[in-house]
Amino acid sequence: PLELQPLAVLVPAARQGRYVLALGAGVQSTTVFLMSLRGEIEPYDVAVFADTQAEPKEVYVHLAKLIDEGERHGLPVQIVTAGSLTKRLLDPTRRDGIFCRRRVPTCSLPG
Repeated sequence: PLELQPLAVLVPAARQGRYVLALGAGVQSTTVFLMSLRGEIEPYDVAVFADTQAEPKEVYVHLAKLIDEGERHGLPVQIVTAGSLTKRLLDPTRRDGIFCRRRVPTCSLPG
């Protein structure tokens, strides 16, 4: 299982002048992550993946590979989450001022 870290641990690191990579596990951030490991760009001190808990399985498989690669090269990947973003946004009993409206696509056929 992937280990979650509280965000409070990461904020002080950024304030101390450390380089923190926002790792979304997509093409761009993966490229930057790998370039940092290979020394092609300035090295990062830590990479942070903000988990919405709604990513496709393939993203988590890819992330696990990045974590392993980071461990081999001394670049830790920290995972932070505030819980399931999907459940929070779609919860009709929530009263925090944030809302999400589902739009059902409609179409009309000619004739």
